[in-house]
Amino acid sequence: ALLHQASGACFKHVSCTSCIAESNDAGYCMWYTQPRLEGIGACVAGHPGYAPPQELSGQLATDAYGLWSMALSTGETAYFTVHDIDQISDDSCYTTECLYQAQCDPGYYAVENNPCYSDDVFPAWRELHCCRQQRNINGYLRGFEATHGIIDGKLFYASCCATCYPGEVIVGCHAYFAGVCQTCAAGRFNPTGSPGSSCEECQPCEAGKIRRGCGPATAGLCVECEAGSEFKTIGLEGAWTDTCQACESCPRGHVRVGCGGADPGYCSPCVGGSFFAAPFCRTCFTCIQGERRGCGGQQIGVCTDCRSGRYEVANTEGACLDCETCSEDEAEMSADGFQVSGPWVRVGCGAAATGKCVRMAAQLNLEGVTRCPTAADPEALCEGASVSARWTMHGLSLRQLDAEYGNCTAEASLCLSGFWRVALYRREIDNFAGAEVAELGDWFSAELEQESSLDAPNAVLMKRGLQLPSGLPEASGYFLRVFFFDAGGSCCAGTSVAPLFADSEDLSLAGHLLDVQAAVDVAAEDISSGSWQAAHTLLSDTCASHTGDIEGTWEACERSKALQADIAALGAAFPVKEAGERLLDMEQIHEVMVQLIPPNLTVWRSLVQPLFAAPERLLSNSTSNGTGPSSPNATEEPSGEANESHGNASSNASAASGSNASNSSNATAESGTTSTTSTTAGPVLLDFTEESAEALLEQLKREALQAAAGAEALRAQWQSEVSSCVQLLAPKLRELQEIDKLLGESAEAAGFSVVRMAQAVTWKLRKELQDLVNATDLVEKEQKSIDVLQRIGSMALMMLGTWGQSWYHGLEWRLLVQVDSAAWPPSMMPPLGGGLSMPGAVPIADTRQRVWEPFLEVAESWFSFAEELRLELENQTDFGTSALSRLLPIMHGAVDQVAAFTEEVLEPYAREGSMLFAGPLPNISQPASCGNRGWCLSFVARQVSEELALEDAWDGFGPQAVRPWIDPRVEDLRLKRASTEILQMAWGRIRIFEELLLQVIDVRDIQKEPSISAAASAQSTHIAAHIDVILQWSKWSNMSSSAGSDRPEAAWHWHELRKLRSALDLSRRSAALLARRRLSRLELLTAWVSGQRDDGYSTGPATWSWRQPWSPWSLHSAGSPAMALFDASAAAAAKLEAAIGDQELHAATRAQAYLRIDISSDLHPVAYAGLVQTGSAMLRLMAPAGRDHMMMHSDAKAFLISLPASQLPDPLQAGAETGEAPSGAFPQPHVELRLKRLSGAFDAADTSVEPPQEGTLPFVTRHDRGTCMPLAQIQAEKAPEIVPAALLPLDGFWVLTARDGTTARLLQIDEGTVLRLLFEIDVPDGTPPWPLLSDTRDVLYKLPEDGLCSGLRPIFGSAPETSTFPPTTRTTLHTQTATTIPLIPTTSRQGVIIVEEEEDLVLAPKRSTSLAPGAAPEPWTPPIWFYAVLFLLVLGAMVLAVRWTFKYQRRRIQNAGKIVPEALQEEGKVPVEEGTSQATQEAAPTILTKDGSALREAAAVKASENPYLAMAKKSPKKMASRKSGSWEISDTPREDDPKNEDEDNKSWSEASTPEGSDAEEGGSSSHSSLHSPSSSSGDSSSGRSRSVSPRTALAAKALGAHAQNFSPDALTAGALRAHAQDFLPDARAAQALEAHAKSLASSSTGPAPAPALLQALQEFKELGGVRRRDAEARPEEEKEGAEARGVHAEVQG
Repeated sequence: ALLHQASGACFKHVSCTSCIAESNDAGYCMWYTQPRLEGIGACVAGHPGYAPPQELSGQLATDAYGLWSMALSTGETAYFTVHDIDQISDDSCYTTECLYQAQCDPGYYAVENNPCYSDDVFPAWRELHCCRQQRNINGYLRGFEATHGIIDGKLFYASCCATCYPGEVIVGCHAYFAGVCQTCAAGRFNPTGSPGSSCEECQPCEAGKIRRGCGPATAGLCVECEAGSEFKTIGLEGAWTDTCQACESCPRGHVRVGCGGADPGYCSPCVGGSFFAAPFCRTCFTCIQGERRGCGGQQIGVCTDCRSGRYEVANTEGACLDCETCSEDEAEMSADGFQVSGPWVRVGCGAAATGKCVRMAAQLNLEGVTRCPTAADPEALCEGASVSARWTMHGLSLRQLDAEYGNCTAEASLCLSGFWRVALYRREIDNFAGAEVAELGDWFSAELEQESSLDAPNAVLMKRGLQLPSGLPEASGYFLRVFFFDAGGSCCAGTSVAPLFADSEDLSLAGHLLDVQAAVDVAAEDISSGSWQAAHTLLSDTCASHTGDIEGTWEACERSKALQADIAALGAAFPVKEAGERLLDMEQIHEVMVQLIPPNLTVWRSLVQPLFAAPERLLSNSTSNGTGPSSPNATEEPSGEANESHGNASSNASAASGSNASNSSNATAESGTTSTTSTTAGPVLLDFTEESAEALLEQLKREALQAAAGAEALRAQWQSEVSSCVQLLAPKLRELQEIDKLLGESAEAAGFSVVRMAQAVTWKLRKELQDLVNATDLVEKEQKSIDVLQRIGSMALMMLGTWGQSWYHGLEWRLLVQVDSAAWPPSMMPPLGGGLSMPGAVPIADTRQRVWEPFLEVAESWFSFAEELRLELENQTDFGTSALSRLLPIMHGAVDQVAAFTEEVLEPYAREGSMLFAGPLPNISQPASCGNRGWCLSFVARQVSEELALEDAWDGFGPQAVRPWIDPRVEDLRLKRASTEILQMAWGRIRIFEELLLQVIDVRDIQKEPSISAAASAQSTHIAAHIDVILQWSKWSNMSSSAGSDRPEAAWHWHELRKLRSALDLSRRSAALLARRRLSRLELLTAWVSGQRDDGYSTGPATWSWRQPWSPWSLHSAGSPAMALFDASAAAAAKLEAAIGDQELHAATRAQAYLRIDISSDLHPVAYAGLVQTGSAMLRLMAPAGRDHMMMHSDAKAFLISLPASQLPDPLQAGAETGEAPSGAFPQPHVELRLKRLSGAFDAADTSVEPPQEGTLPFVTRHDRGTCMPLAQIQAEKAPEIVPAALLPLDGFWVLTARDGTTARLLQIDEGTVLRLLFEIDVPDGTPPWPLLSDTRDVLYKLPEDGLCSGLRPIFGSAPETSTFPPTTRTTLHTQTATTIPLIPTTSRQGVIIVEEEEDLVLAPKRSTSLAPGAAPEPWTPPIWFYAVLFLLVLGAMVLAVRWTFKYQRRRIQNAGKIVPEALQEEGKVPVEEGTSQATQEAAPTILTKDGSALREAAAVKASENPYLAMAKKSPKKMASRKSGSWEISDTPREDDPKNEDEDNKSWSEASTPEGSDAEEGGSSSHSSLHSPSSSSGDSSSGRSRSVSPRTALAAKALGAHAQNFSPDALTAGALRAHAQDFLPDARAAQALEAHAKSLASSSTGPAPAPALLQALQEFKELGGVRRRDAEARPEEEKEGAEARGVHAEVQG
């Protein structure tokens, strides 16, 4: 049953049953379950039906709500209402005491906010009625979720879902019905059966396992397939019903190996020591006597007494003879298309068989195979090609090779059981014979294609479709080796050949490295010429066409991805000279080696022929071995370049040997036209002699060694370059993480919420779209669409990185990535960063639905609407669509970029263990309009109007950030400044993130360069060793002919030399890129110092008259010579030196002063909140529009200015521990401030790039509390200024850290504390105030000599005074959610209006309380005579006022003697008798207190804390007019005249803010006046006529209301005090007045003198002493005047 008097609140219930049983008269408790967290719920308060909350009188905000509905079985719809704020259940609300600036506890909302007294008297003392929030504003705490006012999830009102058994699921459960339990269907399971649970699908197992026992209550287990008999290759991509498959059978003689689990295995012949006994391989049987011979393959073998190498003689009793050697002719012969050569080998000799003599030959069949020409071999095969091989067993027929034939009997004469194996080999420099690369397969003779008849004397076999492995390096010298393995052990008797094999001719394999490098080079040239799209297309095609090549694909695809972000390489700052020297070396080596390396195979053979021409040498028999019709190396290069190179090679050889080589040149030209070589005759050879050939090879060897040394030096230079870039990345990453952390903490401390902003903006955009769809004015629709597109882009940037693998949605990205070593090759394991997801990580698809998906949905709707509008406008000839057409693709792309960067970059980098250079780059497509620097997101920010973005960012500040006791216009201005801070810091963080990503891509782009140089060095060293081996080989006299292609004239030797040419090309290109990078850095530094614009090498350098263009060499472009690099470097260095001199001269001829920036809770709310919360404040300074950048000297100071000691005796006390060690610089208590600039985010207009800086020191300021005099600076902490000029950047991010100097603890920032920053800059040209920073005009200041914070003075004249209120304000503050926008009406106050007069604003009382009209009326222009009449009236009024003043003063003097002592004593102006006690109340001041002293004291104390009371105490001159004073301009700084000190104090104070500053737009600068003694000295001046400001009028009204509660005696005492103050300078008047009061008290028969009178007399006496001391300090004439007035007062008394 429902209880009407609830025993607990809704939020206290943790189960559905207890929740729905709770209710009261105000409403009901209902159980809410979230849509994505089944089984997890919360108890919320609401009503059945549609029941929006009733607006309460005086409450701060109308409660928001969400609706939920369900269809009943009757066809009706049931509605429910749940409130954002629980005002229904018991214990959900509480009322605070009367507190100063009261706030509700976290999780509560102020539904009522009432002043303790009134809005005019102590408005900061508030009494709040706080109620619990049910729907959390941050979006991730307990509560309910809603989208567009509709609740996501389910509500239960009268019933809860039933609990089922495991294996069952509840069906039909809703708010009124418990539902029924149903068993899960086949293939599904439910392990709990609890409410909210569901039947889940059975999941598949990984490869090698199957799932068993799934359903209905258990998920089952994954069981492995039986090893050796079953396997399963399908993994998680399959179904849970997948089963294990039986291992397949193999051909006869083979057995399946490795089958089981996830591997199907493969068929393999039985290895030695076993034979095939279907279906297994069995171990050969052991003989009782003798040895088993011929066991293997398909033969069981026989037992024999003859050992290996012997056979049994027939018809004997086991006599054994040695196997005979082969005596056949070993001459080379051609048979069946093979060139068969080499020794004969006996096979099959054993047991009773005598064996046969055979020899093998093999060749390639490359018909129809696609070629991929390389620089070394135009006939090279493509990587992963499929080839065919054919071979012959010369001397045996196919029948004899049959498995049943070689049974070790005398009739068969063979004891043979063998199989064939084909393997890929490669000849290397240190292993001419070749090394195995990969096995291609094993086969029995019956499994191969047979080209000869069974009884032919020579068996010819063929195997098609031999797949060459992928990923092999590009090289020559590959060949196939065909083996014959005798499993019986009878091969090969009488020889050392075991096993028997034959080699094919050489072949070359082409990799994609050179193709990729060529594509990269061409793309780089396209980029330098501005053809970004062409470069991207080329690299994308290269990436797509080389998907099989790991290395080539990686490089092409990574560079393609980098170009998608329009990112070009940066480079590090290194000396250009070293890079130029390396380039000069590589250029000279390259030119020499190009002339020396033989251009084709013909020239190479002609070169080595004289060295091996003797009869016993290799070339004596034939020069065409291995180059028959099927040889791919038979084709020469018929190019003209080759012909020219022939002559060059021959000429070099002749020059080395001293002989004439003219005939060689002719022979070279003739041989250059030869395309093929005959099998019967060798090619036409060049006429080299042995001496010239040896000299040429020696020169090649020397140059190769020099190339190796040069490449090694280049590798060291590149390694230093990469290390430097990595070192620059580490501090950059730390600074980004620091900015990210401070931004998140400061924004949260200031009350900003991304979720609140996203919900509000989404709601507004949806409503605006609904309103605009029905509009008919195309101009209005176009302008509105342009504004909305900008807002969508700005909000997308604000939401960058706000979702991930957790339910946290905030501004902080929480990056955990670290900098690794940038080793080559990098780890390409996805994702970017290589970090793994943490246990319990939330799927990113779920978290993006919280804030991003609703925003994305409405953004896509706007994009569709804008596209339709654009098409409609294009059909109208009267409308221009340039702005809409330009913005639409940019903002649409920005939304896609934000999602991609968040999920593919920021989220992976936020994982634990992620590394900066690990993982593949994300495939993020960017718009082509990002510019040359690659700052695409920053480019979007520059397209957005800041005013439009501010309106939406404003919505991120909820009611917790609003101070309701402050004037709404001032509070609006504060929140506007806070929104500006959030926007600027968020956009600046994006800029630094893009700069970091740019550097990461740059490092990943150059980290391969050291390996390129290292490979070139190794290749050159190997070539030198290769040539050395050939030279040594030529000197050996006892060499015999070699088999296969292992001969000096073989093609692969020349191919290795050609590979050296490719390596040298890459080295020279690498050296040119290094030189270009370092020259670019020098030029950029020169442009930076000289203040010239640069927009990324598109048009910027073209405007640099001092720049000498220099382009790097490449294979496609000759580029500029190396010597021209030194000229370009000298030009840039000369300009840099001149620019430094100009800056130094500029600083010497200009005065230096300090730019002041005050950070307070009003001027920089977000930075100040961060300082209070974390001890660190962050702000972003930006140069004004039209000014490229702001520069400063190496001097900056910071001070924490507290309230005066009279108001705050012990300011800035040490707080919590920080874990930092104190510096120990000074033993006395002091404050330590460290101010540092974070590199990056410089020049928002992208007209210049800040050079990298290393080892910059922070500016350290230590000062005593309450002063602005810095302590002595430690030399080690002093920021050096090598050149006395303003060369340090000022605009950018600045972070200040405040600590207690002696303990390094945090400081407790007291209310009213101001952080002052001073930056030394050169005094600019023009008339002050100057536009020094964005939206700020200010003067410059000099440091106070006495250390007083109030002594800061401008260097020229005085500063103008500005209004406290903003020129434009929002009429209401509001907080928006996804369900509604609850307004926050402010309490009633005496209104003021803002009158705009020329350049300033003046406040005037508002006479009407009605709402402002929709449009301002036309201003009335008075005629000239009006001013004359007005002047006469004012003059008459002044005469009457003076006359009335004199009459009033005389009347007060006459009534002074009529004060009744009893009344004075009653009012506290006269001391009471002994024993009389007067209780004082220390609580908050109250109007009901009769004694007004407590109220006055509280008002005096709080005047410094309340800006309105402080404003009431402004000097008359300030409150009468807000006009700025005249400036006194001089050419040089001057010292203030002490005589004019009083006048300066009148026209200038710490509260004054220069014209054009933020405060002029409405800011309050009252915080500074509270700290200045001079600003308060004139507050109590009397006797002068003054213009009363609205706030002064409010204070006077409050004091007048309070005075009405006093008795007549109190009024008399007040009159006496006012009268006494007119004669206060003379102490004798006070004494006379005191004596007179005592005489009245003693002579009176009535009550004793009032304590109020005695107290007034005591205060009068003390005040008189103070005034007397002040009078002594004045000039003599003022002192004499004071004494005269004192005598007059005494006489009157």
